Amino acid sequence: MIKLTKFLGILVFIISVFLISGCVQSEKSTVTPELPLTTTPSPETYNDEDNNTGETTAEKFEESPFGIAISHFGSDYLTRMPEDLLGVGAHWAGSLIVRWYEIEPIKGEFNWEKIDYYLGEVGNEINLLLELRLCNDWASVGGCEKNLAGSPLKEEHWDDLDNFLKLLVRREGNKVKYWSIGNEMEIENFWCCTFCETEEESAEEYLKILKRAYNVIKEADDDAVIVLGGFTGNWKNGTNVNPEFVEYVLKNGKDYFDILDVHLYGDPETYEERIQWFIELMSKYGYSKPIWSTEMGGPDIRSCLESNMSGSRDKSLEEIITENECARVFHLPGYRKEYYKMHAEEVVKRYMYAFDAGVSKPFWWTLYAVREYQYLTYEWMSHVVFSKMGLVATESERGKGVINYMKTPGYYTYKILAEELDMFDSTEKLSLNDAEVFLFNVDGTHVIVAWSEKGAILDLSNYFGGTVRIRHIVSELDEQENPVYLEDEFFSSAAVKIEQEPVFIREVSG
Repeated sequence: MIKLTKFLGILVFIISVFLISGCVQSEKSTVTPELPLTTTPSPETYNDEDNNTGETTAEKFEESPFGIAISHFGSDYLTRMPEDLLGVGAHWAGSLIVRWYEIEPIKGEFNWEKIDYYLGEVGNEINLLLELRLCNDWASVGGCEKNLAGSPLKEEHWDDLDNFLKLLVRREGNKVKYWSIGNEMEIENFWCCTFCETEEESAEEYLKILKRAYNVIKEADDDAVIVLGGFTGNWKNGTNVNPEFVEYVLKNGKDYFDILDVHLYGDPETYEERIQWFIELMSKYGYSKPIWSTEMGGPDIRSCLESNMSGSRDKSLEEIITENECARVFHLPGYRKEYYKMHAEEVVKRYMYAFDAGVSKPFWWTLYAVREYQYLTYEWMSHVVFSKMGLVATESERGKGVINYMKTPGYYTYKILAEELDMFDSTEKLSLNDAEVFLFNVDGTHVIVAWSEKGAILDLSNYFGGTVRIRHIVSELDEQENPVYLEDEFFSSAAVKIEQEPVFIREVSG
Protein backbone atom coordinates (compact mmCIF):
# COMPACT_ATOMS: atom_id res chain seq x y z
CA MET A 1 0.00 0.00 0.00
CA ILE A 2 1.07 3.52 -0.58
CA LYS A 3 2.02 5.33 2.56
CA LEU A 4 -0.05 8.47 2.88
CA THR A 5 2.84 10.54 4.18
CA LYS A 6 4.97 9.66 1.20
CA PHE A 7 2.23 10.20 -1.35
CA LEU A 8 1.31 13.65 -0.08
CA GLY A 9 4.47 15.15 -1.53
CA ILE A 10 3.58 13.95 -4.99
CA LEU A 11 0.22 15.60 -4.94
CA VAL A 12 1.53 18.89 -3.63
CA PHE A 13 3.43 19.17 -6.87
CA ILE A 14 0.43 18.12 -8.88
CA ILE A 15 -1.67 20.82 -7.30
CA SER A 16 0.50 23.78 -6.47
CA VAL A 17 3.09 23.62 -9.22
CA PHE A 18 1.04 22.43 -12.19
CA LEU A 19 -1.55 25.21 -12.41
CA ILE A 20 -3.46 25.33 -15.65
CA SER A 21 -1.86 28.26 -17.43
CA GLY A 22 0.65 29.07 -20.12
CA CYS A 23 3.98 30.79 -20.51
CA VAL A 24 3.53 33.85 -18.30
CA GLN A 25 6.10 33.44 -15.57
CA SER A 26 4.39 35.90 -13.26
CA GLU A 27 1.35 33.62 -12.96
CA LYS A 28 2.61 31.23 -10.32
CA SER A 29 0.99 29.60 -7.36
CA THR A 30 1.03 31.73 -4.24
CA VAL A 31 1.26 28.62 -2.09
CA THR A 32 4.86 27.46 -1.83
CA PRO A 33 5.34 24.58 0.60
CA GLU A 34 8.68 23.99 2.24
CA LEU A 35 10.80 21.65 0.17
CA PRO A 36 13.87 19.63 0.99
CA LEU A 37 17.03 20.61 -0.82
CA THR A 38 18.34 18.30 -3.50
CA THR A 39 21.46 16.47 -2.40
CA THR A 40 23.32 17.07 -5.67
CA PRO A 41 23.25 20.00 -8.08
CA SER A 42 21.34 19.60 -11.34
CA PRO A 43 23.51 19.07 -14.41
CA GLU A 44 23.37 21.88 -16.94
CA THR A 45 23.55 19.56 -19.94
CA TYR A 46 22.25 16.09 -20.65
CA ASN A 47 24.68 13.18 -20.43
CA ASP A 48 23.69 9.96 -22.22
CA GLU A 49 25.42 7.92 -19.53
CA ASP A 50 22.90 9.21 -16.97
CA ASN A 51 19.87 7.69 -18.71
CA ASN A 52 17.38 5.88 -16.46
CA THR A 53 16.58 2.23 -17.00
CA GLY A 54 14.05 1.76 -14.18
CA GLU A 55 10.68 0.22 -14.93
CA THR A 56 7.57 2.32 -15.37
CA THR A 57 5.01 2.90 -12.64
CA ALA A 58 1.71 1.14 -12.11
CA GLU A 59 2.13 -1.37 -14.94
CA LYS A 60 -0.54 -3.72 -13.70
CA PHE A 61 -3.08 -0.86 -13.73
CA GLU A 62 -1.96 0.63 -17.02
CA GLU A 63 -4.96 -0.70 -18.94
CA SER A 64 -7.52 0.67 -16.48
CA PRO A 65 -9.92 2.98 -18.34
CA PHE A 66 -10.65 5.17 -15.32
CA GLY A 67 -8.69 8.35 -14.71
CA ILE A 68 -9.17 11.63 -12.88
CA ALA A 69 -7.83 15.03 -13.83
CA ILE A 70 -6.19 16.34 -10.68
CA SER A 71 -6.69 19.96 -11.72
CA HIS A 72 -5.09 23.02 -10.24
CA PHE A 73 -6.05 23.53 -6.62
CA GLY A 74 -3.75 24.53 -3.75
CA SER A 75 -2.13 22.73 -0.88
CA ASP A 76 -5.23 22.85 1.33
CA TYR A 77 -6.34 19.67 -0.40
CA LEU A 78 -3.22 17.64 0.26
CA THR A 79 -4.18 15.71 3.35
CA ARG A 80 -7.17 14.19 1.54
CA MET A 81 -5.87 13.77 -1.99
CA PRO A 82 -4.39 10.25 -1.88
CA GLU A 83 -7.36 8.75 -0.06
CA ASP A 84 -9.88 10.50 -2.30
CA LEU A 85 -8.16 9.60 -5.55
CA LEU A 86 -7.60 5.96 -4.76
CA GLY A 87 -10.90 5.64 -2.90
CA VAL A 88 -12.89 6.52 -5.99
CA GLY A 89 -11.27 3.67 -7.92
CA ALA A 90 -9.07 5.67 -10.29
CA HIS A 91 -5.63 4.37 -11.21
CA TRP A 92 -4.69 7.29 -13.45
CA ALA A 93 -3.96 10.92 -12.59
CA GLY A 94 -3.95 13.38 -15.48
CA SER A 95 -3.71 17.11 -16.22
CA LEU A 96 -0.39 17.29 -14.38
CA ILE A 97 1.24 20.27 -16.04
CA VAL A 98 5.00 20.74 -16.32
CA ARG A 99 6.06 24.21 -17.45
CA TRP A 100 9.48 24.62 -18.95
CA TYR A 101 9.72 28.20 -17.69
CA GLU A 102 9.24 27.16 -14.07
CA ILE A 103 12.07 24.62 -14.14
CA GLU A 104 14.47 26.67 -16.29
CA PRO A 105 13.45 30.32 -15.77
CA ILE A 106 16.94 31.44 -16.85
CA LYS A 107 18.82 29.63 -19.57
CA GLY A 108 21.08 27.01 -18.07
CA GLU A 109 19.74 27.45 -14.51
CA PHE A 110 17.51 24.56 -13.43
CA ASN A 111 15.27 24.20 -10.41
CA TRP A 112 14.38 20.52 -10.03
CA GLU A 113 13.59 20.55 -6.31
CA LYS A 114 9.82 20.54 -6.60
CA ILE A 115 9.43 17.93 -9.31
CA ASP A 116 12.06 15.67 -7.70
CA TYR A 117 10.36 15.94 -4.35
CA TYR A 118 6.77 15.51 -5.48
CA LEU A 119 7.36 12.67 -7.90
CA GLY A 120 9.94 10.99 -5.69
CA GLU A 121 7.80 8.04 -4.65
CA VAL A 122 4.69 7.22 -6.68
CA GLY A 123 3.13 3.97 -5.49
CA ASN A 124 2.32 1.20 -7.91
CA GLU A 125 -1.37 2.08 -7.94
CA ILE A 126 -1.12 5.40 -9.79
CA ASN A 127 -0.16 6.09 -13.41
CA LEU A 128 0.78 9.65 -14.28
CA LEU A 129 0.20 11.58 -17.48
CA LEU A 130 2.36 14.71 -17.52
CA GLU A 131 1.33 17.56 -19.80
CA LEU A 132 4.32 19.47 -21.12
CA ARG A 133 3.93 23.19 -21.78
CA LEU A 134 7.08 23.75 -23.82
CA CYS A 135 7.24 27.50 -23.81
CA ASN A 136 9.53 29.96 -22.08
CA ASP A 137 9.84 33.73 -22.08
CA TRP A 138 13.49 33.67 -23.13
CA ALA A 139 13.07 30.89 -25.72
CA SER A 140 9.59 31.40 -27.21
CA VAL A 141 8.40 34.04 -29.67
CA GLY A 142 5.49 35.11 -27.45
CA GLY A 143 3.54 38.29 -28.09
CA CYS A 144 0.16 36.55 -27.71
CA GLU A 145 -2.92 38.48 -26.64
CA LYS A 146 -4.07 35.60 -24.44
CA ASN A 147 -1.68 35.15 -21.55
CA LEU A 148 -2.32 31.42 -21.38
CA ALA A 149 -1.11 30.77 -24.89
CA GLY A 150 1.97 28.90 -26.01
CA SER A 151 3.87 30.11 -29.06
CA PRO A 152 6.58 29.05 -31.55
CA LEU A 153 10.16 28.54 -30.45
CA LYS A 154 12.92 30.91 -31.51
CA GLU A 155 15.30 29.19 -33.93
CA GLU A 156 18.35 29.66 -31.71
CA HIS A 157 16.80 27.76 -28.81
CA TRP A 158 16.02 24.30 -30.21
CA ASP A 159 19.10 22.83 -28.53
CA ASP A 160 17.92 24.31 -25.24
CA LEU A 161 14.56 22.57 -25.62
CA ASP A 162 16.33 19.29 -26.42
CA ASN A 163 18.48 19.60 -23.33
CA PHE A 164 15.50 20.36 -21.07
CA LEU A 165 13.50 17.39 -22.35
CA LYS A 166 16.42 14.98 -21.98
CA LEU A 167 17.07 16.13 -18.44
CA LEU A 168 13.40 15.86 -17.55
CA VAL A 169 13.00 12.33 -18.89
CA ARG A 170 16.27 11.21 -17.32
CA ARG A 171 15.13 12.42 -13.91
CA GLU A 172 11.48 11.35 -14.01
CA GLY A 173 11.25 8.68 -16.73
CA ASN A 174 11.28 5.83 -14.24
CA LYS A 175 8.12 7.32 -12.68
CA VAL A 176 6.44 8.67 -15.81
CA LYS A 177 5.81 6.86 -19.09
CA TYR A 178 3.12 9.05 -20.67
CA TRP A 179 3.84 12.58 -21.90
CA SER A 180 1.35 14.97 -23.49
CA ILE A 181 2.60 17.80 -25.71
CA GLY A 182 0.58 21.00 -25.37
CA ASN A 183 -3.08 21.68 -24.68
CA GLU A 184 -6.03 22.70 -26.89
CA MET A 185 -3.69 24.05 -29.52
CA GLU A 186 -6.39 24.88 -32.05
CA ILE A 187 -7.83 27.73 -29.97
CA GLU A 188 -6.13 31.04 -29.27
CA ASN A 189 -6.42 30.64 -25.49
CA PHE A 190 -3.61 28.08 -25.57
CA TRP A 191 -1.64 28.60 -28.79
CA CYS A 192 -0.87 31.55 -31.01
CA CYS A 193 1.59 32.45 -33.74
CA THR A 194 1.84 36.19 -34.17
CA PHE A 195 3.76 36.01 -37.45
CA CYS A 196 1.59 33.30 -39.06
CA GLU A 197 -0.93 34.36 -41.70
CA THR A 198 -2.90 31.09 -41.92
CA GLU A 199 -4.04 28.32 -39.60
CA GLU A 200 -1.84 25.90 -41.53
CA GLU A 201 1.23 28.04 -40.85
CA SER A 202 0.34 28.19 -37.15
CA ALA A 203 -0.18 24.42 -37.07
CA GLU A 204 3.23 23.91 -38.68
CA GLU A 205 4.87 25.89 -35.87
CA TYR A 206 3.17 23.72 -33.26
CA LEU A 207 4.10 20.64 -35.25
CA LYS A 208 7.78 21.58 -35.10
CA ILE A 209 7.61 21.41 -31.31
CA LEU A 210 5.63 18.15 -31.34
CA LYS A 211 8.12 16.47 -33.68
CA ARG A 212 11.11 17.64 -31.70
CA ALA A 213 9.61 16.55 -28.38
CA TYR A 214 8.60 13.16 -29.77
CA ASN A 215 12.06 12.39 -31.10
CA VAL A 216 13.94 13.60 -28.03
CA ILE A 217 11.69 11.84 -25.50
CA LYS A 218 11.68 8.58 -27.46
CA GLU A 219 15.46 8.69 -27.75
CA ALA A 220 15.78 9.22 -24.01
CA ASP A 221 13.21 6.49 -23.12
CA ASP A 222 12.29 3.72 -25.56
CA ASP A 223 9.14 2.94 -23.55
CA ALA A 224 7.80 6.50 -23.53
CA VAL A 225 4.30 7.11 -24.93
CA ILE A 226 3.51 10.47 -26.54
CA VAL A 227 -0.01 11.90 -26.36
CA LEU A 228 -0.98 14.55 -28.90
CA GLY A 229 -2.07 17.35 -26.55
CA GLY A 230 -5.82 17.54 -26.21
CA PHE A 231 -7.83 19.09 -29.00
CA THR A 232 -10.85 20.85 -27.53
CA GLY A 233 -13.55 18.77 -29.16
CA ASN A 234 -15.49 22.05 -29.41
CA TRP A 235 -18.07 21.67 -32.12
CA LYS A 236 -19.61 24.06 -34.61
CA ASN A 237 -21.73 23.21 -37.66
CA GLY A 238 -20.76 19.54 -37.57
CA THR A 239 -17.01 20.03 -37.33
CA ASN A 240 -14.22 21.10 -35.01
CA VAL A 241 -14.06 24.86 -34.35
CA ASN A 242 -10.71 25.05 -36.18
CA PRO A 243 -10.69 22.19 -38.72
CA GLU A 244 -7.82 23.62 -40.81
CA PHE A 245 -5.42 23.57 -37.86
CA VAL A 246 -6.47 20.10 -36.69
CA GLU A 247 -6.33 18.53 -40.15
CA TYR A 248 -2.86 19.93 -40.82
CA VAL A 249 -1.53 18.46 -37.57
CA LEU A 250 -3.15 15.06 -38.08
CA LYS A 251 -2.02 14.89 -41.71
CA ASN A 252 1.58 15.92 -41.17
CA GLY A 253 2.16 14.77 -37.60
CA LYS A 254 0.91 11.19 -37.77
CA ASP A 255 4.36 9.73 -37.10
CA TYR A 256 4.95 11.87 -34.03
CA PHE A 257 2.35 10.75 -31.49
CA ASP A 258 1.02 7.47 -30.13
CA ILE A 259 -2.34 8.53 -28.68
CA LEU A 260 -4.79 11.24 -29.74
CA ASP A 261 -6.44 13.28 -26.97
CA VAL A 262 -9.85 14.93 -27.47
CA HIS A 263 -11.47 16.90 -24.64
CA LEU A 264 -15.18 16.21 -24.19
CA TYR A 265 -17.60 18.66 -22.62
CA GLY A 266 -20.93 19.94 -23.91
CA ASP A 267 -23.68 17.55 -25.02
CA PRO A 268 -22.55 13.94 -24.39
CA GLU A 269 -24.91 12.65 -27.05
CA THR A 270 -22.62 14.30 -29.61
CA TYR A 271 -19.51 12.45 -28.41
CA GLU A 272 -19.85 9.82 -31.14
CA GLU A 273 -20.14 12.42 -33.88
CA ARG A 274 -17.15 14.35 -32.57
CA ILE A 275 -14.89 11.33 -32.06
CA GLN A 276 -15.91 9.88 -35.43
CA TRP A 277 -14.78 13.12 -37.08
CA PHE A 278 -11.27 12.58 -35.70
CA ILE A 279 -11.31 8.88 -36.58
CA GLU A 280 -12.29 9.62 -40.17
CA LEU A 281 -9.66 12.34 -40.44
CA MET A 282 -6.92 9.94 -39.37
CA SER A 283 -8.30 7.31 -41.74
CA LYS A 284 -8.20 9.85 -44.58
CA TYR A 285 -4.43 9.91 -44.19
CA GLY A 286 -4.04 6.16 -43.82
CA TYR A 287 -3.74 5.46 -40.11
CA SER A 288 -5.54 5.08 -36.79
CA LYS A 289 -4.45 5.74 -33.21
CA PRO A 290 -6.04 5.13 -29.80
CA ILE A 291 -8.15 8.03 -28.55
CA TRP A 292 -8.20 9.27 -24.96
CA SER A 293 -10.09 12.14 -23.40
CA THR A 294 -7.96 13.65 -20.65
CA GLU A 295 -10.72 16.14 -19.84
CA MET A 296 -14.34 15.03 -19.75
CA GLY A 297 -17.03 16.30 -17.43
CA GLY A 298 -20.44 17.73 -16.75
CA PRO A 299 -23.05 18.97 -16.25
CA ASP A 300 -22.19 21.71 -18.71
CA ILE A 301 -24.54 24.59 -18.08
CA ARG A 302 -23.21 26.75 -20.92
CA SER A 303 -25.36 25.22 -23.64
CA CYS A 304 -28.46 25.66 -21.49
CA LEU A 305 -27.71 29.31 -20.86
CA GLU A 306 -26.95 30.08 -24.47
CA SER A 307 -30.08 28.41 -25.80
CA ASN A 308 -32.57 29.65 -23.21
CA MET A 309 -31.64 33.25 -22.46
CA SER A 310 -31.03 36.12 -24.84
CA GLY A 311 -28.39 38.71 -24.08
CA SER A 312 -26.97 36.58 -21.27
CA ARG A 313 -23.48 38.00 -21.63
CA ASP A 314 -24.66 41.37 -20.32
CA LYS A 315 -26.82 40.18 -17.45
CA SER A 316 -26.11 40.16 -13.73
CA LEU A 317 -26.30 37.14 -11.45
CA GLU A 318 -29.77 38.13 -10.25
CA GLU A 319 -31.06 38.47 -13.81
CA ILE A 320 -29.54 35.16 -14.87
CA ILE A 321 -31.06 33.29 -11.93
CA THR A 322 -34.44 34.95 -12.37
CA GLU A 323 -34.73 34.10 -16.04
CA ASN A 324 -33.04 30.72 -16.25
CA GLU A 325 -33.85 27.57 -14.29
CA CYS A 326 -30.55 25.97 -15.32
CA ALA A 327 -28.67 28.72 -13.50
CA ARG A 328 -30.79 28.26 -10.39
CA VAL A 329 -30.14 24.53 -10.27
CA PHE A 330 -26.48 25.04 -10.95
CA HIS A 331 -25.81 27.90 -8.55
CA LEU A 332 -28.27 28.24 -5.65
CA PRO A 333 -27.75 26.21 -2.43
CA GLY A 334 -31.47 25.44 -2.30
CA TYR A 335 -31.10 23.43 -5.52
CA ARG A 336 -28.00 21.56 -4.37
CA LYS A 337 -29.78 18.21 -4.03
CA GLU A 338 -31.15 18.46 -7.56
CA TYR A 339 -27.77 19.47 -8.97
CA TYR A 340 -25.86 16.62 -7.33
CA LYS A 341 -28.44 14.11 -8.56
CA MET A 342 -27.95 15.38 -12.11
CA HIS A 343 -24.17 15.36 -11.62
CA ALA A 344 -24.13 11.73 -10.44
CA GLU A 345 -26.24 10.62 -13.39
CA GLU A 346 -23.93 12.40 -15.81
CA VAL A 347 -20.85 10.66 -14.41
CA VAL A 348 -22.22 7.36 -15.68
CA LYS A 349 -23.87 8.65 -18.84
CA ARG A 350 -20.81 10.53 -20.07
CA TYR A 351 -18.59 7.50 -19.54
CA MET A 352 -21.04 5.34 -21.47
CA TYR A 353 -21.19 7.73 -24.42
CA ALA A 354 -17.38 8.10 -24.39
CA PHE A 355 -16.73 4.35 -24.34
CA ASP A 356 -19.31 3.80 -27.07
CA ALA A 357 -17.72 6.52 -29.21
CA GLY A 358 -14.37 4.73 -29.07
CA VAL A 359 -12.58 6.61 -26.28
CA SER A 360 -10.40 4.05 -24.52
CA LYS A 361 -9.45 6.13 -21.47
CA PRO A 362 -11.62 9.07 -20.31
CA PHE A 363 -10.40 11.23 -17.41
CA TRP A 364 -13.12 12.89 -15.36
CA TRP A 365 -12.72 16.63 -14.83
CA THR A 366 -12.01 16.95 -11.95
CA LEU A 367 -11.38 15.51 -8.46
CA TYR A 368 -12.15 18.64 -6.42
CA ALA A 369 -14.98 21.11 -6.95
CA VAL A 370 -16.12 24.43 -5.54
CA ARG A 371 -19.37 24.03 -3.64
CA GLU A 372 -20.91 27.45 -4.29
CA TYR A 373 -19.95 30.69 -5.94
CA GLN A 374 -21.08 33.98 -4.50
CA TYR A 375 -20.74 35.83 -7.79
CA LEU A 376 -21.80 34.72 -11.23
CA THR A 377 -21.83 36.44 -14.60
CA TYR A 378 -21.69 35.04 -18.10
CA GLU A 379 -18.01 35.93 -18.42
CA TRP A 380 -17.26 33.86 -15.30
CA MET A 381 -19.53 31.03 -16.36
CA SER A 382 -16.85 28.92 -18.03
CA HIS A 383 -14.67 28.98 -14.92
CA VAL A 384 -17.62 28.17 -12.69
CA VAL A 385 -18.74 25.33 -14.94
CA PHE A 386 -15.41 23.53 -14.78
CA SER A 387 -15.02 24.13 -11.05
CA LYS A 388 -18.41 22.58 -10.27
CA MET A 389 -17.76 19.30 -12.10
CA GLY A 390 -15.50 17.84 -9.41
CA LEU A 391 -16.33 14.76 -7.36
CA VAL A 392 -15.44 16.24 -3.96
CA ALA A 393 -17.07 19.60 -3.14
CA THR A 394 -15.18 22.10 -1.02
CA GLU A 395 -15.87 25.31 0.89
CA SER A 396 -13.27 27.93 1.73
CA GLU A 397 -12.97 31.00 3.91
CA ARG A 398 -10.71 33.94 3.29
CA GLY A 399 -7.56 33.56 5.34
CA LYS A 400 -8.43 30.01 6.41
CA GLY A 401 -8.35 28.11 3.16
CA VAL A 402 -10.54 25.05 2.72
CA ILE A 403 -12.74 24.49 5.76
CA ASN A 404 -15.03 21.72 4.53
CA TYR A 405 -14.90 18.76 2.14
CA MET A 406 -17.90 16.77 0.98
CA LYS A 407 -17.80 13.69 -1.22
CA THR A 408 -20.66 14.24 -3.63
CA PRO A 409 -23.09 11.57 -4.83
CA GLY A 410 -21.04 11.67 -8.04
CA TYR A 411 -17.98 10.51 -6.10
CA TYR A 412 -19.74 7.42 -4.78
CA THR A 413 -21.31 6.80 -8.18
CA TYR A 414 -17.89 6.95 -9.86
CA LYS A 415 -16.67 4.36 -7.37
CA ILE A 416 -19.57 2.05 -8.29
CA LEU A 417 -18.86 2.62 -11.98
CA ALA A 418 -15.20 1.65 -11.55
CA GLU A 419 -16.06 -1.38 -9.42
CA GLU A 420 -18.49 -2.68 -12.02
CA LEU A 421 -16.55 -2.00 -15.22
CA ASP A 422 -12.82 -1.63 -14.50
CA MET A 423 -10.65 -3.56 -16.97
CA PHE A 424 -13.65 -4.43 -19.18
CA ASP A 425 -12.84 -6.32 -22.36
CA SER A 426 -15.45 -4.96 -24.80
CA THR A 427 -18.54 -2.80 -25.04
CA GLU A 428 -21.52 -2.57 -27.39
CA LYS A 429 -24.53 -0.26 -27.51
CA LEU A 430 -27.82 -2.15 -27.81
CA SER A 431 -31.07 -1.00 -29.43
CA LEU A 432 -33.77 -1.93 -26.94
CA ASN A 433 -37.09 -0.11 -26.54
CA ASP A 434 -36.92 3.57 -25.65
CA ALA A 435 -33.74 3.19 -23.60
CA GLU A 436 -30.00 3.73 -23.60
CA VAL A 437 -28.43 0.29 -23.09
CA PHE A 438 -24.72 -0.57 -23.06
CA LEU A 439 -23.43 -4.13 -22.86
CA PHE A 440 -19.99 -4.78 -21.37
CA ASN A 441 -17.92 -7.93 -21.19
CA VAL A 442 -16.00 -7.84 -17.90
CA ASP A 443 -13.70 -10.81 -17.38
CA GLY A 444 -16.10 -13.13 -19.21
CA THR A 445 -19.22 -11.76 -17.48
CA HIS A 446 -21.94 -9.58 -19.00
CA VAL A 447 -22.70 -6.27 -17.30
CA ILE A 448 -25.34 -3.94 -18.70
CA VAL A 449 -25.65 -0.23 -17.94
CA ALA A 450 -29.06 1.19 -18.83
CA TRP A 451 -31.47 4.06 -18.30
CA SER A 452 -34.59 5.47 -19.92
CA GLU A 453 -35.85 9.04 -19.72
CA LYS A 454 -39.44 7.81 -19.94
CA GLY A 455 -39.01 4.51 -18.12
CA ALA A 456 -39.00 1.11 -19.86
CA ILE A 457 -39.26 -2.64 -19.39
CA LEU A 458 -36.35 -4.45 -21.04
CA ASP A 459 -36.16 -8.03 -22.21
CA LEU A 460 -32.56 -9.00 -21.48
CA SER A 461 -33.04 -12.75 -21.74
CA ASN A 462 -30.65 -12.85 -24.71
CA TYR A 463 -27.86 -11.73 -22.38
CA PHE A 464 -28.83 -13.15 -19.01
CA GLY A 465 -30.58 -16.28 -17.84
CA GLY A 466 -33.01 -16.40 -14.94
CA THR A 467 -32.79 -13.55 -12.46
CA VAL A 468 -30.79 -10.33 -12.68
CA ARG A 469 -29.69 -7.91 -9.99
CA ILE A 470 -29.96 -4.15 -10.45
CA ARG A 471 -27.39 -2.02 -8.63
CA HIS A 472 -28.31 1.65 -8.27
CA ILE A 473 -26.08 4.69 -8.37
CA VAL A 474 -25.83 7.10 -5.43
CA SER A 475 -27.89 10.19 -6.21
CA GLU A 476 -28.26 11.83 -2.79
CA LEU A 477 -26.69 12.26 0.63
CA ASP A 478 -28.37 12.13 4.03
CA GLU A 479 -28.38 15.00 6.52
CA GLN A 480 -24.92 14.01 7.74
CA GLU A 481 -23.67 14.05 4.13
CA ASN A 482 -23.29 10.28 4.00
CA PRO A 483 -24.19 8.43 0.79
CA VAL A 484 -27.70 7.01 0.51
CA TYR A 485 -27.40 3.54 -1.04
CA LEU A 486 -30.59 2.09 -2.47
CA GLU A 487 -31.17 -1.61 -2.00
CA ASP A 488 -30.48 -3.85 -4.96
CA GLU A 489 -33.51 -4.93 -6.95
CA PHE A 490 -34.12 -8.29 -8.61
CA PHE A 491 -36.06 -8.99 -11.79
CA SER A 492 -36.63 -11.72 -14.30
CA SER A 493 -34.17 -11.16 -17.14
CA ALA A 494 -37.16 -11.05 -19.50
CA ALA A 495 -38.74 -8.05 -17.76
CA VAL A 496 -36.24 -5.62 -16.23
CA LYS A 497 -37.65 -2.29 -15.13
CA ILE A 498 -35.43 0.76 -15.61
CA GLU A 499 -35.99 4.49 -15.12
CA GLN A 500 -34.15 7.77 -15.62
CA GLU A 501 -31.21 7.02 -13.35
CA PRO A 502 -28.55 4.71 -14.81
CA VAL A 503 -28.31 1.25 -13.22
CA PHE A 504 -25.89 -1.65 -13.42
CA ILE A 505 -27.36 -5.05 -14.30
CA ARG A 506 -25.75 -8.44 -13.67
CA GLU A 507 -27.02 -12.00 -13.68
CA VAL A 508 -27.57 -13.56 -10.27
CA SER A 509 -25.25 -16.54 -10.02
CA GLY A 510 -26.49 -19.84 -8.68
